[in-house]
Amino acid sequence: MGAFCLGFCLATSVAAVTQAQVTGTLTVDPTNVTLKFAAAVAYTNGSTRAVSVLLSDKIANAKTFAEYTRIGANERYVPGIFEGAWASMHVDNEFSGFTFSVDSANRILTNQILVGGENGRFSLSSDDLVLEVTSVSPRFVGRIRSKRPVLDLGERKVSLDATFDVPVSAASK
Repeated sequence: MGAFCLGFCLATSVAAVTQAQVTGTLTVDPTNVTLKFAAAVAYTNGSTRAVSVLLSDKIANAKTFAEYTRIGANERYVPGIFEGAWASMHVDNEFSGFTFSVDSANRILTNQILVGGENGRFSLSSDDLVLEVTSVSPRFVGRIRSKRPVLDLGERKVSLDATFDVPVSAASK
């Protein structure tokens, strides 16, 4: 019975992930990442709702993500918990991609580029990104892109353009 439940849960998780539709690319210097997978999680951030999103080249391990985002009963979620979990998974070579978190008005709170391991993690200014959201629940749907086709950050050149349609899961303690 336990094996059946585990198999059912895994199949359900895989089905939920495959329902996400993502197309786009993230380029950091000569490295191109084709964004094909996504995850989105909603949570209360103080008194407002927030959503954190991962756009990546490979599926994120749901079990590892759940372990990395576990919090105590009296703690509250903040964007760094989810983005930090995804960044840790990136450092462990699970995937490359882009994370971002938005507030209830769909303003970008934080973001991270995850390309190139530990030394490839960095953030962009929210002013360098354009986010267009058409739906937040039950699916997070929209487009995120760099304001210019190529952002020249001095030490790096970055380009991002992705459309997404991803089911939103609720964060659970």
